[in-house]
Amino acid sequence: MNLLSELTNQYMRVALIETAKHAGKHAAFDYLISAAEAGGVILGVTASGVGGIRLDSQDTAGRPRLWLPKETIVSVPVQLYDEADAGLEILRMTNYPTALGHILICRVVEPGHVTVAGPIAATYQKSMCEEMAELGAGLTLIDSAMSGRGTVPPDTADAAILSTGAVVSRNMEMVVEETAHTVMLYSLPQIADEDAAGIIRRYSGKGKILVLRKYRGVSEGAGPSYDVQELDLKTSIGGTKYMDRVLDQQVCYIYFPGAFTAGVVRDISRYNLSQITFVVDDPTDIAMDSASWAGLSKRGMKVEVLKDIKVAAITVNPFAPGGYSFDPRAFREEMRKSIPGIPVIDVREEARRG
Repeated sequence: MNLLSELTNQYMRVALIETAKHAGKHAAFDYLISAAEAGGVILGVTASGVGGIRLDSQDTAGRPRLWLPKETIVSVPVQLYDEADAGLEILRMTNYPTALGHILICRVVEPGHVTVAGPIAATYQKSMCEEMAELGAGLTLIDSAMSGRGTVPPDTADAAILSTGAVVSRNMEMVVEETAHTVMLYSLPQIADEDAAGIIRRYSGKGKILVLRKYRGVSEGAGPSYDVQELDLKTSIGGTKYMDRVLDQQVCYIYFPGAFTAGVVRDISRYNLSQITFVVDDPTDIAMDSASWAGLSKRGMKVEVLKDIKVAAITVNPFAPGGYSFDPRAFREEMRKSIPGIPVIDVREEARRG
């Protein structure tokens, strides 16, 4: 398939993430960059941070560099500008801060390698991507700041490309299972109850666990709304037994800020667990493997999100840095069977095919 064409036809901003370090994210970047050059598409290229390396890290050798063709629009902090061996024309000096100075939005005038970096804050990322579009980028690629499922601010990226590979496990079935689990999390339903969603958004900035109890308005037929109880727990860790005691038949939703783990849920009784729905900001807040998720789901756990993440494609890397590998065709086909409806691509094989 022509992945780049599919992306440019549907999205303006796409984040690249990976299930683990060395799962193939940068191979996917290289593939899309080469396809854009061949197809005459001007890309915007930026990052949340610097592709997994702290911006203030002294390990300059560990900072990932991308080869970029002419006309690419790229974000570079002031202090990394001179690291590029590509020719860069500064288009805008922004006020988006990083640990290595404010961001410069540049155009590549001579192809070469660039250490791509960008602001961490989602609001800055979104504004910068909009500026890149104004400057001519037909599609902007965002390098996720973290490995694992990474950070993909749903308000910044329209969709994500998920890279996975043999580095996750020597067992191919486990790699497929954990990748399918990640895609499932990204596809969790957004909360449809507008009353509850509005209340959660109003209170969520306080960083507290919220318990929403249902009540009916004074007038007949006024419809359901909610009382809100803010729990005096700075984190959910160690507090689930307390939460279990405050739950009653009127509780419909519990909102968790921050990480939503198996430990959050395990001490809640089966009855209470089956009566409520947990809400998190987005799927990147969920830190559970497939086995934990399956076990808690059997006990009745339900989770919804304020914002989901669209997975546009999955790229697979059958080779691991440890020296072992999977059969490329079998790996790709098993992934396709387990995750129907989403394109699965071996970008190295596609590159060899031209």
